[in-house]
Amino acid sequence: MKQRHSILSYVLVTLCALFASHAAFADAGHVRQISGLVTVERGGKKLALAQDASVQAGDILMTGAAGTLGVEMNNGEEIFLRPNSRFSIDQFNAPISLAKPETGHSFYSLLKGGFRAITRSLGRRGLDSYRITTPVATIGVRGSIVIGALDAANSLGFGVEEGAGFVTNAAGTLEVPAGGFATVASAAPAPAASATMQATLSNAGFGHGGAGGTARSAAGSGGGLGAGRVVAQRRGACVWRGVGGVRGRTGV
Repeated sequence: MKQRHSILSYVLVTLCALFASHAAFADAGHVRQISGLVTVERGGKKLALAQDASVQAGDILMTGAAGTLGVEMNNGEEIFLRPNSRFSIDQFNAPISLAKPETGHSFYSLLKGGFRAITRSLGRRGLDSYRITTPVATIGVRGSIVIGALDAANSLGFGVEEGAGFVTNAAGTLEVPAGGFATVASAAPAPAASATMQATLSNAGFGHGGAGGTARSAAGSGGGLGAGRVVAQRRGACVWRGVGGVRGRTGV
């Protein structure tokens, strides 16, 4: 009986290990659009990515000087990377069902370059179920379309096309509404609303209209008024109308 119990315990431990291994390397999404040189760092190896290739938790996605990438995750979220970007899928668990979106989570890191993210069903999930970590701040969203980019000094520019978002670090938190922009110069000062970040992100390959935000930090609060609005949304792109009726299109 004792030997039988030991064998059963061994089998259970082995099955648990196999299940954990499968979960760790399960597909988290797939490549929906790709151009130029795009690679993935996985398990210490660098591999070329192609259309419809799978992506996994733990992957670091990298675009070359002329490379762009669009990924659709298994929960419907979409991520677009501009050229010269490094973006990590830190952790990913799809919800057990569409009726229970709060059971999933998506944790990413922007290491270099810029991204555009379209999230799904986050109005029914806690903000701790979705975040994008950067060297200077953490980005959180709720039912949003957001854009972000790092410059050579790792200063972060952030904008919200739809929904709402926030950027936070040890110095404070800035809430950013639709049409709002923010900047985080380093990990020390609190995030701040920025009326000039629209042009910076546009030059970096992301168009958008608006500026403003509501700050919460030890230093007090501040913000501005939105100056643009999204007028149409298409899969993988977003048409906006900014100040003076200027139109643009986002996406890679």
